[in-house]
Amino acid sequence: MKKVLFVIFMFLFVLGCSSQQNPGNISISSKCGIENCHGLDIKCGSNVPEACTMEYMLGDFCRQFAECKVINGNCRFVETANFTECKACVDECAKIGDGNDAFACENDCRKKF
Repeated sequence: MKKVLFVIFMFLFVLGCSSQQNPGNISISSKCGIENCHGLDIKCGSNVPEACTMEYMLGDFCRQFAECKVINGNCRFVETANFTECKACVDECAKIGDGNDAFACENDCRKKF
């Protein structure tokens, strides 16, 4: 039984590794995630970074609510209710001219989540 499961697993692995990708489509073996590291303009795709800089941009904490999913073979951004609410709050903070006040405002947004 273990041999059969191993053979099936290897077959699926080889099939996934050798599958041809159509332009714009994501194969089963491809990653689908957030491609950019900072900000609220979320870009989804297969080029997911291994690591990001320690830089922090206003609203980066909202990114925890962002999701990328494969829909009809394409990696797409799925805006969750929490992301929408968080982004709206931070967008209001961004209208404040002073950087320190904007980050203080953002801290109030954090408290809502």
